[in-house]
Amino acid sequence: MQNLNLLTENSRNFSSLDELEKLYSEYVYEESEPFHPSQVSLQTDGTYAINGQEVAGTYSSLKGLCKLLRIPNPFASRIPVDLLQRNIDRLSEEANFEIKTITRKDGNIANFVKEDFVSIPHQMLFEPLANKYGSADVLEGKVSDNWLALSLTKGEDEFFKSFEGVSPNDKYDMGVVVINSPTGHMTTQARVLLHRLICMNQVVGPSNFDIVKCRPKPNRQLEKVVDNFVEGISKLYCDVNSIESAITSLDRSIKPEELKSIFNAVKKITGDVEFVDSEIFGLDPDDRKEILTNLKKYKQGQIEAPPEPQINLYDVFNNITEQAKTFEQEERYKLESYAGKLISN
Repeated sequence: MQNLNLLTENSRNFSSLDELEKLYSEYVYEESEPFHPSQVSLQTDGTYAINGQEVAGTYSSLKGLCKLLRIPNPFASRIPVDLLQRNIDRLSEEANFEIKTITRKDGNIANFVKEDFVSIPHQMLFEPLANKYGSADVLEGKVSDNWLALSLTKGEDEFFKSFEGVSPNDKYDMGVVVINSPTGHMTTQARVLLHRLICMNQVVGPSNFDIVKCRPKPNRQLEKVVDNFVEGISKLYCDVNSIESAITSLDRSIKPEELKSIFNAVKKITGDVEFVDSEIFGLDPDDRKEILTNLKKYKQGQIEAPPEPQINLYDVFNNITEQAKTFEQEERYKLESYAGKLISN
């Protein structure tokens, strides 16, 4: 995908519900009639030919098409363009389903989705959200062609609580992150959010925390489905004492096995080994390799126990959420969600 002339996604930040109300009219999309995937072909310049008509698309639209055709993203990103074209052509012909395009106001494609996908317009979600959470603080907000992410804290529902981290000065607010994607890049959902006040870092609650999802089906009353989703947000539950205990338990030296697991996970998200070594662990690459080599020797029975790295796990946890703020929307969300997994046990 690197050599293709794909469009970047339009994106805007906002800091209040009033700002969002002015923005969402810019992020309105149209759906095509369903058609068979074989009617799409990728051109060498990164445009699509659909029924003989040439149209441009975003980088994420091509990822979406590859996902529908079950072409793994790492593979699609690295192979030559001609091989990617052949894979798309072959798998499109074999597909036993129909798809639709989701098109931006400028006529360019934001995504490809299956024919039964039901889009929730931002405006339809905004109105009940504003009515229910108008008094909450908008911690952060971003809307793009991929999705809308709205982080709320200090609301009136029961889950909007505060607690301490590893010290009395290390305070967290609990809140909620609401995500909506009219273009089908993410499932509409609400998840528990942790906001560390000392550095403004965010942690997205892991899968074993409570979560509310909205997957509308065709022929269902969409407004009612959205209203039920917003009402469900107020029923989110998370045990504050368990979270507080999980966070404070990170204030210790990292184990070699944990370092290996975190290294692999963050490397997969960012694709940058040097970044993981320097910004997440504060390690020289040779030192990290030595730690992993000793771990391998231990598992093979060559040494009694691998030396424990002099790295604090809570620092690593905070480094992940701090560095997440330097990434684009998709990678940031993945990093903040991965940080949540570190407190899931």
